[in-house]
Amino acid sequence: MSLKLIILAAFFVPLAAFAHDSRVTRAVAIEAAGDHLEVLVSLRIPAGPQREMILAGIDVRHDGLDASETRALEKALATRALNGLALMVGTATVTLQGADLKMRFLPSAKEPIDLVILGRAPLSSASLSLAVKVGDGVDLSVLAGTRAVVKVSRGTIARGGVKTVLGAPDRVSWELHAH
Repeated sequence: MSLKLIILAAFFVPLAAFAHDSRVTRAVAIEAAGDHLEVLVSLRIPAGPQREMILAGIDVRHDGLDASETRALEKALATRALNGLALMVGTATVTLQGADLKMRFLPSAKEPIDLVILGRAPLSSASLSLAVKVGDGVDLSVLAGTRAVVKVSRGTIARGGVKTVLGAPDRVSWELHAH
């Protein structure tokens, strides 16, 4: 994993949610890294009614989460984080490989729940056209990595990457610089 994406993973969830403290937020960061894409998907459930509703469905005995309920929470949040999200290389939809899931859950009702999924998707050297489709809103960052963004359907290219916000449903596409 690139250093840029590791740093982004450490700060992405808190920064993405900072401006939208009272709503569930989802963000995606993508970076070309040689023959693959590094993909980070984050989900933040804020403290308050959203958190309580999710936990009420998971903590059936209302005695705090045990290990199996914690795994169930991770699975439910991962499903929510990836719901409606499609990453396309050329005309093919690709799946995340080697996905690693990290959850930050503190028992205090005053704390948000954060989930981060890190994975990879294949990228051939001939692949120039990429797209993301979503079923609901997401903040999208495409980092320059080893191949800068040269064209985007929406948003402004800066430092070889692009940042944009997608609504529900929505799609944004971009082209990478050829090697």
